[in-house]
Amino acid sequence: MRHASSGSQALLGGDSTLNLLALALAAAGGCVAGRLGAVVADRFSPTVERERRFGWQEAVTGVLAAVTVARFGVGWEMAPALVAVVSLVTLSVVDLRTYRLPDALTFPALGLSLAAVTAESLASGRAEAVVTAVATGAGLGAVMWILHEMRPSSLGFGDVKLAPVLGVNLGWAAAVLDEGWSAAVLLASAALLFASLAAAALALVVAWLQRRGVDALPDPERDPRAPARRLRETVVPFGPALAAGTLAAMLAAPAVTAL
Repeated sequence: MRHASSGSQALLGGDSTLNLLALALAAAGGCVAGRLGAVVADRFSPTVERERRFGWQEAVTGVLAAVTVARFGVGWEMAPALVAVVSLVTLSVVDLRTYRLPDALTFPALGLSLAAVTAESLASGRAEAVVTAVATGAGLGAVMWILHEMRPSSLGFGDVKLAPVLGVNLGWAAAVLDEGWSAAVLLASAALLFASLAAAALALVVAWLQRRGVDALPDPERDPRAPARRLRETVVPFGPALAAGTLAAMLAAPAVTAL
């Protein structure tokens, strides 16, 4: 039987004032975490000059944190998802600025996700969720590595190393639904589909802006004096799309698996 998480039911079915307070606190906490993520992102993109002020990274993290609490409720179940939100938003910002996903960020994100998934699984009494998460992470990593070998110019190895982080979280989200391995495969497939659509949309916007003399996502390795690329030649970092697709699949997991 398909079911929402017990945490989500507790949040949405309780006192409305307390629910709003929980969402407000989640948003505020997300903004603080997003600010810390912005500091980390700044360290990995030193060539980009910016003022120290509240920005879109903090806002996006805050909104996603509130959505996460609305989806999973207040409790252990929200922990892995919140770790994923902060980690993936930070990695996305670095990738958008530098077209790189540094190992010094990707590997700690994997460790934090594994730790959060393990803690939640043990606290909730479903230790098998760790197995599902690790297996999904390894499986998605293998699929991405094969795709990289087939077309290395289209899929960077940084994206391959990001895949286990995504798979661990998708596998855990599937285990929370208690629907078996098929749910993990379905969520991973949905995440890749969402990511492809997001990347295509981003490429269209970037190409349109470049045609009008606006380089919205400057490639550090491309000559700024070079003529605008054609649409099929437009290059955008894939990491942010992968992150967005994964978070969308996680947060909408009940709806995705119900299809």
